[in-house]
Amino acid sequence: MSNLHGLDISAADADGLRAVREAEQDRIAALVSDSPANAVTDAINKLHDALIVRALELAEQDMARSGHGAPPVPYAYLLFGSGGRSEQTLSSDQDSGLVYADPASAEDAERLASYYRTLSETIVNRL
Repeated sequence: MSNLHGLDISAADADGLRAVREAEQDRIAALVSDSPANAVTDAINKLHDALIVRALELAEQDMARSGHGAPPVPYAYLLFGSGGRSEQTLSSDQDSGLVYADPASAEDAERLASYYRTLSETIVNRL
């Protein structure tokens, strides 16, 4: 369960994640006219960050349930564009990447590429 910047994102699946996003976006949108721009932007960025963390957790769980197992090597999820600059809006698009540790062999390279390709697709579907 993600709890980033005070946001408790405990959605159990993609539909739950969507419901949390919509409710939080509605809450933030209602504050726009009475709040400083930097406070609204900060709230939006915190929401998106927490949603991304939970989407990654759900994607890893889906991979394990479907027989792919846990991530075979460490990886990092990178956020580019408006997200990377902490300038997201309520309807920001996805500009992201995923990098993982170097494979030990050519055989390992294909296994890792396959795992992380599937994980990446799963993450995108959650987001």
